[in-house]
Amino acid sequence: MSDTPKKIKKLFSAYERALKAVNDIEYGARSIGKVDREVQVVAKMVLLALRGRGEEATFNIGYRRPKLKADWAKHLTREALVSTINIINGDGHKIVAPVDLWHSGLPRQVINAHVNIYSSDVRNPKAALFDKKGNLISSVKGVYSLDLLRNIARSLEVTPYSSLGRGSEARELTARIRTKIEELFPRIK
Repeated sequence: MSDTPKKIKKLFSAYERALKAVNDIEYGARSIGKVDREVQVVAKMVLLALRGRGEEATFNIGYRRPKLKADWAKHLTREALVSTINIINGDGHKIVAPVDLWHSGLPRQVINAHVNIYSSDVRNPKAALFDKKGNLISSVKGVYSLDLLRNIARSLEVTPYSSLGRGSEARELTARIRTKIEELFPRIK
C-alpha cells in the first residue's frame, strides 16, 4: 500500500492551515489559532503573490468570526461609541473601511466580527459599488454601516426600529443610540 494518500492529506492540511493564516493576516486577527511559524511565512508569501497579481486574498476555509458578548458595546468608551456613530453619520448605505473604525477606537475583535467582502453587481445600479472617486469597483472589504448600527443598538439594549428604508432606519437608530450613550455616560457639568 502506498503512502501517497497520507502525503496528500498532510499536504492539504498544511495548505488549509496556510489559507487560514492568510485570512487571519488579512482580517488583522492577532491569533485565532496556533499556527506554525513556517505556515505564517508561507501565508505571507501567498498574500504577496496574490497582491502582486492584483488579486484579493479572500479565503474562508474554516474561518470563524469572533463571537462577541451580548453587551459588548457597553464595555466601550464613550469616545469610541460617539466616534463610530459620527463615522457612520446616519448613513444606512455606507460600507466603512475597517481602519477608519479602528481609528475611532473600536477594538479589532469588534471590527473583525463585522467585516465582510461585498461584491458589486454592475447589472443593478443599486447594488453597484463605487470608490471615493466615483469609479466602479468589483468588490470591497469593509463593515456595512447599518449592520454595525443594529448590533450596537442591540448590545446597548436600544429599542429596535424598522422602517421601509435603510436611510431612515439608520438615522433613527443613530438618534436612539446617541440618547442611550447620554444615559450611560452622562456628561460632567
